[in-house]
Amino acid sequence: MKIAVTGAEGQLGSEFKIIAKDYPNHSFNFLNKSSLDITSENSVKQFFKHNDIDFLINCAAYTAVDKAELEKDKARIVNEEAPRLLAQYCQEHNCVIIHYSSDYVYHNNGP
Repeated sequence: MKIAVTGAEGQLGSEFKIIAKDYPNHSFNFLNKSSLDITSENSVKQFFKHNDIDFLINCAAYTAVDKAELEKDKARIVNEEAPRLLAQYCQEHNCVIIHYSSDYVYHNNGP
């Protein structure tokens, strides 16, 4: 099984690096901003053209909560548009996408 993990240098992506050693029968490809720009359609297109993966775990996110109000476009592109782009290419390439988020992005106003 081939698994790509975006946001590999972030907090969540780093945790996947730690647990990957417990799954020796799986092939992991840990991706950071320089190896895959998830905000660039050309970068995503080229990645899928040259990589055959079964699962994409998207840990990449704009997490600077205090700056998000000042950088709304950047936060929207990384947290909304990029996951949509990844999902589109995953669907086209028969790849399952797993996307993580937090209540800092999508609030739960329930009890």
